[in-house]
Amino acid sequence: LKWFCGVMLGVVAIKLFGLMAPGFRGSLLSVLLISGFSSFWLVWLIAQLPKRPGRPRLRGLFAVQKPVTPAPVTFAAAALIGAVFAAISSYILQTRGQSPSTPLGDALQGNESAIAMFLFILLGLVAAPLLEELIFRGYFFGVLKEFKGTSFAIVVIAGIFAILHVGQYWGDWLAIFMVTLLGLEITLLRAWSGSVIPGVVAHYFYNTLVSIVPIVMLMASNPAYVKYISQYPHLSVEGKEQLLLESIRTRPEFVESYNDLAWLYAENRVHLPEALRLAEQALYHKPDNAAFLDTKAEILYLMGRKDEALAIERTIITRFPASEYYQGQLKKFSGEGGAMPPRQKRMIGS
Repeated sequence: LKWFCGVMLGVVAIKLFGLMAPGFRGSLLSVLLISGFSSFWLVWLIAQLPKRPGRPRLRGLFAVQKPVTPAPVTFAAAALIGAVFAAISSYILQTRGQSPSTPLGDALQGNESAIAMFLFILLGLVAAPLLEELIFRGYFFGVLKEFKGTSFAIVVIAGIFAILHVGQYWGDWLAIFMVTLLGLEITLLRAWSGSVIPGVVAHYFYNTLVSIVPIVMLMASNPAYVKYISQYPHLSVEGKEQLLLESIRTRPEFVESYNDLAWLYAENRVHLPEALRLAEQALYHKPDNAAFLDTKAEILYLMGRKDEALAIERTIITRFPASEYYQGQLKKFSGEGGAMPPRQKRMIGS
């Protein structure tokens, strides 16, 4: 009850601040602030519970103790679980055809704040793995185990972990399945080892590697695109075009190359029919990607098809009403003013 009341007060405070600062309303930063607060608040409340006889207070509450299983085997298993799931998730992200829209993906697409992105990385890679494990597989697993036994605790905690992530990945059932399976494996690790520490290790391995492995895979499989990104400010238009064409030849399933080449043509007012074809090809694989939709709208606007461009941009605005860039695009297409320079748009894009 205390946790719920505290979170509701935090939500109300953020809503009130959003009334005074419309750009803050519904932003990634507002979501991260309430998410981070709710986790820290729950950990603090658990830490205030009475000391249990014969056990260190905080370590006992959160099961921060030496595993009952052999340490080398336990931590090797934890690292392996995190690494295997990170590799599988990264492979799926890199190779599957269509990527469905998710609330988390939309929040990241609409983000234009460097502070929010820093906070997202800080919470996702540093705070969340520790806090989630302490709360669920540390404290609540122990409570449920005493209440109904180990099997009951495994099922309930794995289920709660999955449900908590459904909101982030709603619409992407493959991602939800992977997170559910990961949560079950880490919960089994907690039951086997008798400690929350191996689960923390597995969680950190997963969250860190799932951010790094896709970059390594991209560098190995598509060096042309990596060169295009890393040397962008110093490349000529022709150099960018050649690298993107090479990227398309090397990795035809990597749709960001199609979108970037379409934007390059639009930016320089050349090959507009081909640019439109490239934009539509990118959208075939990611139909809800706001950056891809905006690229198509920009091309249609340059081709004189302003009504179609406005219709697309209005659709984007309904999803990201706080975005200054998309608001600027809408004004430009309506003849009311200019938008963000093309280079800035490219950085916000895919």
